[in-house]
This record gives sequence, structure tokens and C-alpha cells, in this order.
Amino acid sequence: ENDIFPKLIKEKKLEAKIYDQNHNRFIDIGIPKDLKRSQSFFSKKIINKAVFLDRDGVINKDLGYVHTKNKILWRKNIFRFMNFLKNKNFLVFVISNQSGIGRGYYKIKDVNNLHNWMNSIFLNHGSYIDEFYFSPYYKNSNSKIFRKNKKFRKPGTGFFMLAKKKYK
Repeated sequence: ENDIFPKLIKEKKLEAKIYDQNHNRFIDIGIPKDLKRSQSFFSKKIINKAVFLDRDGVINKDLGYVHTKNKILWRKNIFRFMNFLKNKNFLVFVISNQSGIGRGYYKIKDVNNLHNWMNSIFLNHGSYIDEFYFSPYYKNSNSKIFRKNKKFRKPGTGFFMLAKKKYK
């Protein structure tokens, strides 16, 4: 630790936080029992950094009701930006209103197929989206199922709460 840690700190590859016995009740992982206890301890302490990006207009140009890969026009520098975020250990979430589903223009599977394809392109460029969230709701939808859950339409906070619960 005296040889390696200073080098890693200087290269900004290691960060530390002091945990003392009075406040955190954790000192060392020296025996198997403490290793097991540390997993519970760290799961309560680690908070992930996250970025939430809109899809249409941020990742790709907003051409209106984009639901197929031939309608994707990538925004300039999006791959470089995504690599930057992933290299800084950010979770990246895409949140998108997709009322075209509720309007009957396309189906949920079309959006899922598009998002899978988009992620494959990001992977080819060295990054990825951790999760895509989209809202198919439209208040005047012919289908009752697509008229509810307004908290999952932007600017609602439903997707933030889902991601927070799943990814801390």
C-alpha cells in the first residue's frame, strides 16, 4: 500500500474516504467474517454517479416519432461524450417520452429493438447505455393502458425513482 497507493492516487485511479469506529463501525477486512460483513457495509455506503439523457434531441436528432434505426441521425460527438462518461464511471440512463406508442404509430417492441441496436452501436464505439427508460403514454390514446402513469412521462420523476432504487 505504501508503494502502490500513492501512485494510484496521483493518477486519480484511487479515491478514499476515512471510516472511523465511532461513526461507521468498520475498520479492516482481515478475516473471512469481516469480509462478509464488509459486503453489507459497502452496499449501504456506495452511491453511484448517474447521468440521465433524453434520447431524441440529445443522443440523436429529433426527427419526430423516431422508432427505427434508419431514422437515427447521431448527434455530433455523442460517442466521445459517452466514452467520457463511462470512463468517469457514470451510470448512463436514457429517458424518453414515446407517445408514438400510445398514439398507435409503432409498438413497444419497435422501441426495444431500436434501443438494443443503439446500444450495440455504442458498444462498437467503446461505451454503452446502462438502461433505457421510455414512456409510451398518451392522454388521448385509444388504448386505456397507454393513458395512465403520468409520473413516467417527462417531466415526471418516475424513471429517476426506478433507477435510484435499482442502481443506488
